[in-house]
Amino acid sequence: MGTLAIAIVSYLTILWIVLGGYHIYSLLFSTPFYPSRVKHLKEAFQKLGLEVTKSTNFVDLGSGDGRVVVWAARMGMKSTGIELNPFLTFFTKIKIFIYRLKNAKIKNKSFYKENFGEYDIVYMYIYNTHMDKLKDKLFEEMKNGSIILTNTFKFKNIEPDKSYKRFHIYKIKK
Repeated sequence: MGTLAIAIVSYLTILWIVLGGYHIYSLLFSTPFYPSRVKHLKEAFQKLGLEVTKSTNFVDLGSGDGRVVVWAARMGMKSTGIELNPFLTFFTKIKIFIYRLKNAKIKNKSFYKENFGEYDIVYMYIYNTHMDKLKDKLFEEMKNGSIILTNTFKFKNIEPDKSYKRFHIYKIKK
């Protein structure tokens, strides 16, 4: 068996273990995974006029398999993912390693325990019940001019500053 075949079989075995573990974890802790489509997110960034630089500090809450974290890092942002599921966190670490991304990291923790003061853009594709629990924390901790970008769901009792299709921007004003 050649080196490439061994690498492929090893990767598929790890993937099978991670995905199997993920499904068990999801059943036990009710943490569904609904991946974002990076193509749509990229389009939203362009249409909503979100400018990014190497100093833009981006975080994806409930980052799942890390596709948005990797995309943001490849766009040049300092990118962080926060994911509760340890199997998806491990899968993201593998992606970050494979792509050799020095500007990406993943945290295996509850996003309720994160301090959001350092982030310029917070991206969320999470249920609105979680969004509303985070609302006060985000608006209190984030600095003036920072942006919350939501996918599909909106905060209750707050109108977004801009919307494009299913994406909504909330600007922090202090």
